[in-house]
This record gives sequence, C-alpha cells and structure tokens, in this order.
Amino acid sequence: MQAKANDSMFPALPAAANSVGWQGNYFVVNGKPTILWSSSIHYARIPREQWRERLVEARRAGINTIQSYVFWNAHEPQSGVFDFNDNLDLDAWLSTIEEVGLYSGIRMGPYCGSEWLHGGTPQWIADQPGMQIRKMYTPYISEVDVECAKILPILAKHQIHKGGSLLFVQLENEFPGFPKVAGGTDDPSDG
Repeated sequence: MQAKANDSMFPALPAAANSVGWQGNYFVVNGKPTILWSSSIHYARIPREQWRERLVEARRAGINTIQSYVFWNAHEPQSGVFDFNDNLDLDAWLSTIEEVGLYSGIRMGPYCGSEWLHGGTPQWIADQPGMQIRKMYTPYISEVDVECAKILPILAKHQIHKGGSLLFVQLENEFPGFPKVAGGTDDPSDG
C-alpha cells in the first residue's frame, strides 16, 4: 500500500488557515502573532500522575508549546496489539496539554530516534525475514499504515482548528536520505 494524503483528517491550508499560519517572520495562531517557545516532553517516559506538574513547570518557565514523540514500539509491542493505557494514553496527554493552556506538536515517526530503542520501530517488525526498515513501497510501509490508522484519529481531534492545541505533526525523524530530484542527488547535504 502506498502512503497517501488524507486531507479530510489533516486538511490543506484553507480549512485551518484561520487557526494557524505564517506571516512574515512569525506564526499566527488564532489571529494573533505568536512566537513558539517549545520544549520536548515525551509522555511515554513520564508517569501519568506527573504529567500535569511537568507541563505546568514548562509553562512557568515560559514555554508555550510542547513537542512529543509517539513511540511506535511502546504503542504496538506486538503486531496488531495496541496499548493506549496509563502513560501511553496519547489522547489524555494532548487533553492535559490543552487544559494547561499550551500548544502541542507531535513527532509521530514512524521512526523517532530520541535515544529510544530502535527509534521506536517495533522489534517484531525488525524480526520479519527480509524486512527493509524505513524503505518506501515495501511491507514496512504497510505496517506503518496500520500504526497511522490508530494514531492519526487521536491527533485529528486535537488540531487547533477543531478547538484543540495541536499545531503541527512531524512525520519521520532523522530521515536517512531524500529521493533524487532533477539535477540533484539523494545526499541530504546536497542542496
């Protein structure tokens, strides 16, 4: 299965333009010029009972945006078995960010890095014979599609233009290369 855009879930510019955009040298959030002061806090690494305290501390330090990774191997430790309980409750995490009055950004991978085992790639995927991790148009992408089908609906309901605080989603992290383009190479340092 080939990855494809889902504009009904993550709409193009016109649907969200009144909630988030870019003007000159700054973001505009809900009609106000906004500088994003961001910090990374990874919900999966923190006991749920400490979430609010950590977020309040970040806000008191002048942070207005929290970035979080979604660690795939934490949420799907076995093929088709998903865990969104306790400190893996992504929906509750985003709701807590909103309650504290912060914006959010999610770095959902599938690869995250962040000194997390296999960058978040589940071991059961890596153990499949012939599996090519992080390669497009392979069985790996079919597994990514399954993960995305579980994560994206949670993120969609927290988008800024739907009353939530989610400003952006980063797909993939530390990508090892780029497709060749006319006149270029696949070397990320080229261009």
